[in-house]
Amino acid sequence: MIRRLRKFSFCQSGMAALETALILPILAALGLAATDAGMMMLTLHKMETGLAAGGSFLARSRDLINDQQAAKNVAVTGHNASGYDPVVAGWSASDVSVYIVDVPNAGGDQSLVLRGGDGLKIARFESSISYKGLGFLSMMNTGAITLKARHEERIFGGLS
Repeated sequence: MIRRLRKFSFCQSGMAALETALILPILAALGLAATDAGMMMLTLHKMETGLAAGGSFLARSRDLINDQQAAKNVAVTGHNASGYDPVVAGWSASDVSVYIVDVPNAGGDQSLVLRGGDGLKIARFESSISYKGLGFLSMMNTGAITLKARHEERIFGGLS
């Protein structure tokens, strides 16, 4: 019996197939997780680019209050009217928050003074969505993945 086990321990046939069978699932999971991470970064980039477009739209608007919904639509779909498909699946204009913030521009200790008087207005866009993707990253993580994006733009248009 021991002689048969020794003979088996020196046998090399089939070792490559065995190693492949052990390593291939791990490599496939790593490859799919890397693809999922790339898709997540692309989704976040699309969100940030959309928020920048919405901020640019609102910054040049003549009516800051009434054009906020149109700016949200620009951020999510690329169009100022509703009814278009979002650039990110599952993202809607209701996921975008818009704040108009007054920022002091008086200077002071190492403070940059911009043209426009003692106070400036900033449009701040924020959004967060739950990322589903392929599911490999959420399997490794303890819970759902939430993508958050934010953009600020100085308002040049109407100051109402």
